[in-house]
Amino acid sequence: MPTLVPVDGALLTQMLATAPPAHGLSRESWARYERALAQSPWGRAHRHWTALVDDGSRVLASAHRYDLEGSLDGRRVRICGVGDLVEHDDSGGVSLRLLVARVVEAATAAGDDLALVSTTAAVTDVVPAGFAPLPTLDLTLRVTESTRRGAPMAPVRGGDLGDLAMVVDMAAASAHGTRFHLQRDAGRMAFAFTRKRLLAGLGVAGRRELQFLVAEEGTRAVAYVVLSVEDGTWTLEECGDRDPTGARVGAILQAMIARDPAEARLVLHGWLPAGFLPPQLVVVASAPSADRLYLGRLGVGAAALALPPEDIRVWRTDLM
Repeated sequence: MPTLVPVDGALLTQMLATAPPAHGLSRESWARYERALAQSPWGRAHRHWTALVDDGSRVLASAHRYDLEGSLDGRRVRICGVGDLVEHDDSGGVSLRLLVARVVEAATAAGDDLALVSTTAAVTDVVPAGFAPLPTLDLTLRVTESTRRGAPMAPVRGGDLGDLAMVVDMAAASAHGTRFHLQRDAGRMAFAFTRKRLLAGLGVAGRRELQFLVAEEGTRAVAYVVLSVEDGTWTLEECGDRDPTGARVGAILQAMIARDPAEARLVLHGWLPAGFLPPQLVVVASAPSADRLYLGRLGVGAAALALPPEDIRVWRTDLM
């Protein structure tokens, strides 16, 4: 009977030496990436590598389990996150389905309220029955330029760790009133940024980049944008604005255009919450998300969750 075990000690060494590297990294870079995340403050406490092994200790599938908190209908809830799903045998998804089921069973026994499975549109049959996808759209966005053809009157600078408390406050304020959202603190956000920066630093030079930009009024940060770049494609990972219209988010993006006036105009891909569209952005196209989050209640007889877009607040930084 396959068993769920933590990936540590000798098994960790074996996995780093033999498991298929992820994220397009070389084996050496991927091992450095995994060790760095495991040693980060938030990752050490909240991210746990687990594997499904057979009676001969052969690894069948693996994933990372995340200890998360969120809010559902105004109540604080404990959430088991499941991501980084990898099948190591050739069972056509059977081992992955069993691994996810075992992780969910363990989370139920531990008293977690919900489980959140992060996967892609190509790998959905591993999700347990009763889990529903959070409704997100992959948007293609165009940034309109100022008629003055210059930078808007909004001081914009690169963000740093000292701005994370502001990011958390703005994200919490924008999520207020939604039925479901994740609770993030500065440590969780630092982990999300570290993950992207490690991928940029350990991968092929120039292939990836992360930009964290803030707009200020006086000495106070009042809006932020987190962008990633991979192979020339710009992705909006997350943004926030104390102005509910999002006008300063749009101003940050316009400032990016003005900074490189000779470059091709910026086209973004990413998620936006329902009802939030900065006035400087135009939706060019939309499609169901390729990256997906599936949410399910835990416990015997738990009712399925079906949440419309306006009842959730999630960002691409919430993907695992």
